[in-house]
Amino acid sequence: MKSYEMNKSITSIILVALMSTTPLAMADDGGALDLVNFSGNVALGTDSICRGETQNDNQIAISGGFDWGYGNFSLGVWASSVDFTAVTPDTNLTVNVYGGYATKLGPFDVNVDLYGYLYPGSDDAGAELDYFEAIPKISYTFAESTLEPSIYVQYGFSPDYFGEEGTGHNVEGGLGLSLPMGFGVDGAGGHQSLDGDVNGTKIKWTYWNVGVTYSVLGFDLDARYHGADENS
Repeated sequence: MKSYEMNKSITSIILVALMSTTPLAMADDGGALDLVNFSGNVALGTDSICRGETQNDNQIAISGGFDWGYGNFSLGVWASSVDFTAVTPDTNLTVNVYGGYATKLGPFDVNVDLYGYLYPGSDDAGAELDYFEAIPKISYTFAESTLEPSIYVQYGFSPDYFGEEGTGHNVEGGLGLSLPMGFGVDGAGGHQSLDGDVNGTKIKWTYWNVGVTYSVLGFDLDARYHGADENS
């Protein structure tokens, strides 16, 4: 069972190195070329945080992943170091696999994604942390406006959330602004609730983050403040 002691505030700094963003041209049987996008990334951060909660016991985390896109479809895998010593000592890695479909609905961007969150070794300790989640998302960018503000809202549904605590429901929204010279600022807030309970108390929390980003020469730097409030 997962511990739901919330971290009231976490400040993270993440350096992301973009390994490859090379489009690959693939020929079909008719000789026509279709564009396939493949990219990779590796990051070093002061923590690994998911919805306001540390997954690495407030320690430095290393992560990386690969993404593949073809037309409106995408697939990807991402992994990060984690530390759940109190729950399952043998689990020191999370692997996320995901796929989705993206399209336009008038001026809006619509995504429907399915995520699998895997924690190798957790079953050996009886923790059973693996779970799946479906996330539909709608976003809009004010492309002609100053700072090109972008907004999004999404809903996440998991039939058996992390640690088998019951059905999970997540609502999240965010806002981002593009600043000059490669800088950006963005923030997000959300609410996570579970149908299960711990000692008769429903499990739910509100979380938020705000950060400044900077991109230069294929590197992204992200300095971000995270907060969470349990049972809100």
